[in-house]
This record gives sequence, C-alpha cells and structure tokens, in this order.
Amino acid sequence: MTPPQAKPVFAPPFLEPGATFTEFGPVPELPEQPRDLVRLGERLFEEPLLSGSGQIACSSCHNRELSFTDGLSRSFGHDRKRLTRNAPSLLTSAWMNELFWDGRAASLEDQAPMPILHPDEMRGDFAVVRERLAASTAYRQAFTDAFGDDAVTDWRIVAALAAFQRSLNPRRGRWARYLAGDPAALNEQQQRGLDPARAEPLRDQFLFHGLQL
Repeated sequence: MTPPQAKPVFAPPFLEPGATFTEFGPVPELPEQPRDLVRLGERLFEEPLLSGSGQIACSSCHNRELSFTDGLSRSFGHDRKRLTRNAPSLLTSAWMNELFWDGRAASLEDQAPMPILHPDEMRGDFAVVRERLAASTAYRQAFTDAFGDDAVTDWRIVAALAAFQRSLNPRRGRWARYLAGDPAALNEQQQRGLDPARAEPLRDQFLFHGLQL
C-alpha cells in the first residue's frame, strides 16, 4: 500500500543555501493486528512472571497512564537498580525501524526480548518464562486462541508483545491535524520551528548525538 501523501500545507523552509530536506507526511496505516494475539500480548506486557524476580513487567517502565513511560529521568530495573536511561514512550513504536535510544533494534520483534533478558532490567530467562506460562491453564488457552495450539515458545511470546505494541495509537493532536491539511493547527512560530527538523543534514547529524550512549 502506498503511504498517503501530505497535503501542501508546508511553507518553503528557511534553510541555508545547499541544504536539502525530506518533507514530513502522515504516517501510513498499519495492518490490523489479530485480536487474540493482541490480547495475549497485552496480558504478557502486564505480566511480572517474564522477569527473573517475578516482580517486574514491561508495564513497570511503560505505564499506559503515563503514555507508556514511567515519568522518570532514569528507570529502575532488577533489584531496584537505577538504569542509565529513561523509558521512551511506546505509542509510536509501530512506525519505528530504530528502537531504543541507541537504535540497536530494527523491529519490535528484535526489541521485545532485550529488556526481558537484560541482567540490569528484567533479568529474565526464557526457559523459566516458558515453564511459568505453560503451568497456567489460562495462558495455555490464550496461546491456543492466538496460535491454534497451546505451545509456549520464545517466538510466540515475542510475536504477541510486538502485536500489542503495534495496536497502540497516539491521540491526534495539532501536529496530526497539520499534517492532515489544517494549516491553522500550528501557529507561525511553530511552523518556523519545523525548518531545522526538515533539513536532512541536521536530522542525520543529531539522530543519536548528545545522548551519552
């Protein structure tokens, strides 16, 4: 499917001679995720049994009431260890191809197991996680609903978590209305502030700079 094109609401950017830019546009529609797979993923997202301690869930650092963040400058991990970075929001993660603050994961399927297995974050072990989930009649039924049988595998856990994250949708604010063709959604100062972000050299230069990775 061809991504929808932005309506011509952008004024010519005020850039230095020779600078190039790629225009912003509305994000493409995503395929609808299977309902039972999303339900399983949502349940796993809230499940502390994925962690080594049995006390930390994905939602511990990505609280839906805080736009899927934890509101902290640096998140807490296993044994209340203070981590080196904060938890980014997941609301737009479905459209990203560089995940984590350092961009080390190329997809949600790549991303999902990393915090589970990280010794400072959830310190999980998939062999233990599989055993815990398979011991639950409710989970075996949820896996059957999502996949057709009750086998609990690493890939299925990851696929369900990824499907849940792809089902998230941010609320439409002024930026979305502007992209949809409403030039009054942003004032003149806000529109001028877009110019540096529209310059390709700047966007490339600052993608992961200044983050103390």
